[in-house]
Amino acid sequence: MASFADRLIQQVLAKDSDVLWAWTRASRKCRRFFAEAGHMPAITAFHELVIDAVGDLVPAVKPGSWRSLNNTARSGHAGF
Repeated sequence: MASFADRLIQQVLAKDSDVLWAWTRASRKCRRFFAEAGHMPAITAFHELVIDAVGDLVPAVKPGSWRSLNNTARSGHAGF
Protein backbone atom coordinates (compact mmCIF):
# COMPACT_ATOMS: atom_id res chain seq x y z
CA MET A 1 0.00 0.00 0.00
CA ALA A 2 1.26 3.48 -0.86
CA SER A 3 2.11 5.92 1.92
CA PHE A 4 -0.30 8.70 2.86
CA ALA A 5 2.01 11.24 1.21
CA ASP A 6 2.07 9.27 -2.05
CA ARG A 7 -1.72 8.89 -2.06
CA LEU A 8 -2.16 12.60 -1.32
CA ILE A 9 0.16 13.54 -4.20
CA GLN A 10 -1.77 11.21 -6.51
CA GLN A 11 -5.04 12.90 -5.49
CA VAL A 12 -3.58 16.41 -5.94
CA LEU A 13 -2.45 15.50 -9.46
CA ALA A 14 -5.66 13.66 -10.37
CA LYS A 15 -7.90 16.50 -9.19
CA ASP A 16 -5.53 19.25 -10.36
CA SER A 17 -6.02 20.92 -7.00
CA ASP A 18 -3.94 21.43 -3.89
CA VAL A 19 -6.85 22.80 -1.87
CA LEU A 20 -7.81 20.75 1.20
CA TRP A 21 -11.02 20.97 3.21
CA ALA A 22 -10.37 21.48 6.93
CA TRP A 23 -12.80 21.95 9.79
CA THR A 24 -12.44 25.31 11.53
CA ARG A 25 -12.65 26.34 15.18
CA ALA A 26 -16.21 27.48 14.54
CA SER A 27 -17.17 24.00 13.39
CA ARG A 28 -15.57 22.54 16.56
CA LYS A 29 -17.79 24.83 18.64
CA CYS A 30 -20.79 23.61 16.66
CA ARG A 31 -19.81 19.98 17.25
CA ARG A 32 -19.54 20.60 21.01
CA PHE A 33 -23.00 22.20 20.98
CA PHE A 34 -24.46 19.22 19.11
CA ALA A 35 -22.66 16.71 21.34
CA GLU A 36 -23.91 18.37 24.52
CA ALA A 37 -27.43 18.39 23.10
CA GLY A 38 -27.17 14.68 22.19
CA HIS A 39 -27.14 15.24 18.44
CA MET A 40 -23.89 13.50 17.43
CA PRO A 41 -25.71 11.47 14.74
CA ALA A 42 -26.70 14.79 13.14
CA ILE A 43 -23.15 16.14 13.14
CA THR A 44 -21.83 12.83 11.77
CA ALA A 45 -24.41 13.07 8.98
CA PHE A 46 -23.25 16.64 8.32
CA HIS A 47 -19.64 15.42 8.02
CA GLU A 48 -20.74 12.79 5.53
CA LEU A 49 -22.60 15.40 3.47
CA VAL A 50 -19.52 17.65 3.39
CA ILE A 51 -17.29 14.74 2.33
CA ASP A 52 -19.77 13.83 -0.43
CA ALA A 53 -20.01 17.46 -1.56
CA VAL A 54 -16.28 18.21 -1.75
CA GLY A 55 -14.91 14.73 -2.48
CA ASP A 56 -14.68 15.26 -6.23
CA LEU A 57 -13.10 18.69 -5.79
CA VAL A 58 -10.40 18.35 -3.14
CA PRO A 59 -7.67 15.75 -2.62
CA ALA A 60 -8.26 15.39 1.15
CA VAL A 61 -10.42 16.41 4.08
CA LYS A 62 -8.71 17.20 7.41
CA PRO A 63 -10.96 16.32 10.34
CA GLY A 64 -11.25 18.76 13.22
CA SER A 65 -10.72 15.99 15.75
CA TRP A 66 -10.14 12.26 16.06
CA ARG A 67 -13.63 11.91 17.52
CA SER A 68 -15.15 13.41 14.36
CA LEU A 69 -13.06 11.12 12.19
CA ASN A 70 -13.92 8.06 14.29
CA ASN A 71 -17.66 8.82 14.26
CA THR A 72 -17.66 9.21 10.49
CA ALA A 73 -15.55 6.07 9.97
CA ARG A 74 -17.73 4.01 12.34
CA SER A 75 -20.82 5.07 10.41
CA GLY A 76 -19.50 3.09 7.46
CA HIS A 77 -19.10 6.14 5.23
CA ALA A 78 -16.14 5.53 2.92
CA GLY A 79 -15.83 9.11 1.72
CA PHE A 80 -13.30 9.24 -1.08
